[in-house]
Amino acid sequence: MKTFYCENLFRISLELGELSVLTGNKEIASNLIAEESKETIRAAFDRTLEYCKEIGLVLSARYIERMKSVIDEDDTDFDLAFRMVVNLRGRIDDELSLAHFMQIPSTKATFFQDQALFGQDVSNNFPSTILDIEEAGKCLALSRSTACVFHLMRVVEVGVKAFAQALGVLGAVRTAQPSWGEVLRLTNAEIQAKNKSGDPSWTPEKRGFFENVQADLMTVKNAWRNTTMHVENTYDDERAEDVFNAVKGFMRHLAKHIDESGQFTP
Repeated sequence: MKTFYCENLFRISLELGELSVLTGNKEIASNLIAEESKETIRAAFDRTLEYCKEIGLVLSARYIERMKSVIDEDDTDFDLAFRMVVNLRGRIDDELSLAHFMQIPSTKATFFQDQALFGQDVSNNFPSTILDIEEAGKCLALSRSTACVFHLMRVVEVGVKAFAQALGVLGAVRTAQPSWGEVLRLTNAEIQAKNKSGDPSWTPEKRGFFENVQADLMTVKNAWRNTTMHVENTYDDERAEDVFNAVKGFMRHLAKHIDESGQFTP
């Protein structure tokens, strides 16, 4: 898929207009194009060529290259140059008619373009989520809302496993595809056991952090994942953006103290 700013189309239109004026105005003494006029026409060709390449008009770009060679010939006149410009207009029109263009609103452009949409800490601590976060952003920008939520749930899956690993219970659920319910039951039991153990390494900071993560994941499980797995459930743009922001907040919170291996850092 080719991505570009719509202003390139507008610029092509402006350049074609200028080329029509440049090649349609004949010099008084001769119909041949003088070198000074050729330089101006070449510059307009170069700009049009660049814009065509940027938006993927390959055949039009090739034709412009040939037009530039013709302009360089000594006997090129204004009539020929004007006919070539008219022909170029037709080629560009034909190529544009074969493409389907979609607009991404400026309010959503950042979701499509930006890297590390969840912040650099999440990218650093959870590298396996980078692709799904990027795809979730692109789906959100393109109004593929339900697909966006599916990618977000894959991101949360990584967080769930890291959370379980940090508490030392992942090994108990590693067979096949462990359910969130099983993971969260075990992590909750482990948190409660540590709260009662009197272990000095289980600091108030750790206790508060893990209890908050547990509560957040219960909300994610009940509100999003269970319904997302059913084919009859779909998301609109507003709901998908709510999920996106919530998962973003959760993963940023998790990345403050845990990495993908489950290593806790105060």
